[in-house]
Amino acid sequence: MKDRELNQAIEVLKSVKNAYESNKTKITREVLAMPLGYNQSINWSKVNKAIENSLDWDKVVELVKKTIPHKNVEKIKNINNLTQINEYKSLVNFLFEKLSYSQVNQVKYICYWKTISTAPPTSNRPTSVYTSTTNNSSDNANSVSWFYWVFGIIIFIMIVKACN
Repeated sequence: MKDRELNQAIEVLKSVKNAYESNKTKITREVLAMPLGYNQSINWSKVNKAIENSLDWDKVVELVKKTIPHKNVEKIKNINNLTQINEYKSLVNFLFEKLSYSQVNQVKYICYWKTISTAPPTSNRPTSVYTSTTNNSSDNANSVSWFYWVFGIIIFIMIVKACN
C-alpha cells in the first residue's frame, strides 16, 4: 500500500469533481426542462453562477485540508506511478479553477509541481484565480434585440417627421 496517500487524495478530489459534475448536469437539465413563454430566454450567466455555487467551496477546502495533509503530499511527491500522478494533477487543476484566490492559498500545498503566486490576482474577477472562456449567447441575443429596438425607433421617428 505504498500509494495509499495518493489513492486517498485522488478519491477525495474525484468525489468533489463528481459532485460538481452531477450538480451541473442536474441544474442544466432543470433549466432546459423549464417552459419558456413567448419572447423569453434563459439567462445562462445566472445558470452558470448557480452551477459554480452548487458546492460549498469553503467546506471543500476544509475537506481537502483534513484528508490531504502536508505529510501526505510529501509522500505523493515520491510516487513514480505516472498515470495516477497525472490523474491527481488534473483533479487538483480542476479544483483550483473553481476556488477563489483565498481558498487556493489555503490548499496550494497540494499543487507541489508548480509555484502558486502569493500576490493577489490582477484580474477584475476576484472570485477565481483562473479565467473561464464560456460563450454567453444570451448577451449576444440581448445586444441584437437592443439593436432592433433602436433601429425601429429611428424608423418610427423618420416616418413621423415625413408625415408632418
